[in-house]
Amino acid sequence: MSMFNDNHKRAILSTFQNVDKQLDEIRHIFEVMKINSHFQKYIPDVTPASERIIEADITHIRNVMFSTLKANDINIDIRYISAERSARITIDLAWITLEEMRSKYLSGYGSLSDEASRELDAIVSRLQGLLNQMRGRLVKSQETTESKKNYTYSP
Repeated sequence: MSMFNDNHKRAILSTFQNVDKQLDEIRHIFEVMKINSHFQKYIPDVTPASERIIEADITHIRNVMFSTLKANDINIDIRYISAERSARITIDLAWITLEEMRSKYLSGYGSLSDEASRELDAIVSRLQGLLNQMRGRLVKSQETTESKKNYTYSP
């Protein structure tokens, strides 16, 4: 029997879920540091040894949170989300973000020459085409995975 009422339990669970998300952000920072991106915002100043120690700390914190929930009879109500579907939606959002960079929208910031409009629209079209290819690969990956698992995915 837990010493916490239902409101306490929801608050504790919500707090732990937020901490878990923040721990994921730390892991994401470490991963992003390793990526060769022109838009990198992190200085890669964490040593591999420190990263391994922090990863172990993250695992330990998660284990303590989980055992706390279990010891206090707090159920984790997790809604499992398809990684493929989530990635597909994120690609769609990036596609829409790029669409808003087309000349007809950017002209609201000031007039564009015909040449600048064509160049901008060509860049957007190229990037959207690359996103479409990426999205297509996800769908193919999903079809391959489904055929191996013998279940039907319904969006």
